[in-house]
Amino acid sequence: MTYTVSDYCVKAADLLIFQVPNIEAECLGADKEERQYQTPYEPRSYSKKEAQFSVPEGYDIYHLPEQVEMNNPYFEYRSTYRTEGRKIFFEGELLRKTVQIPPKSYGEYRELCQIMLNRSKGYVVFRKTKR
Repeated sequence: MTYTVSDYCVKAADLLIFQVPNIEAECLGADKEERQYQTPYEPRSYSKKEAQFSVPEGYDIYHLPEQVEMNNPYFEYRSTYRTEGRKIFFEGELLRKTVQIPPKSYGEYRELCQIMLNRSKGYVVFRKTKR
């Protein structure tokens, strides 16, 4: 996919705020406050998301999201950003470890899922180059 600054970035003074699209990690079945029965989960699986984008002309990188690393009984999640010249590379990996979540573990599972979702929604911020 191709996105342009004018169509996608939010501008605030001399900053451009960019949320990398389609990289959020998510958990299935973590949408309710409580569960009475076992929560069906996807089979044990592994997925990887990658994105590459360029620093907009006339801007420098001001902020990149921190690396995320989570490991718990339900899943492992890692995400990183790195730079090479004027390119930024994102990589996110999710390993699902279990097939069902028992009701007594659901609260913990849901909380961990929300943490993962929030941490995977990092914003990249660019600042106008000063000359």
